[in-house]
Amino acid sequence: QSLKDVQRLRAEVDAIIVGAGTLKKDDPSLTIRETKLLKKRKKQPKRVVLTRKSKLSKASKIFTDQFKDNTLIYSNKSLKAVLKDLAKRHQCNSVMIEGGGRLIGDAFKRELVDELCLYYAPIICGENCKPLADAALNASKSLSEISLKAFGDNYRIRGLVAKE
Repeated sequence: QSLKDVQRLRAEVDAIIVGAGTLKKDDPSLTIRETKLLKKRKKQPKRVVLTRKSKLSKASKIFTDQFKDNTLIYSNKSLKAVLKDLAKRHQCNSVMIEGGGRLIGDAFKRELVDELCLYYAPIICGENCKPLADAALNASKSLSEISLKAFGDNYRIRGLVAKE
């Protein structure tokens, strides 16, 4: 059920951003797969990959599926510069970061996060567990307008990030 909720979130944004590490590890499709949601939007969100090196596997889904022309790659660009370019050249004003700890940490550190949507599953991670954000935050962040929703034994916490 929480996976369907992620589809609804994807339908709310103009672009979905991941880092090269997430692309390599998960090979995500970064698409809206529910037909009803897609009919309302009429098009898929842009798929955006940020990389420090330009070596990405050409076998990844985002380069081989029917939406490959909807994929944008940014090499050695700051997240802030990417967001500005997405807004200016691609009319992407609402983006979703589905990246790993490094990308999410950078977004928080630079105060680029307006809203947080976090899914919790009752699983205890082992030694390969990654933190939510790799970068140390300048200060703790508060959330407002918080909602909590259950999806079976998974939970979604959603709230607006308070600005300093």
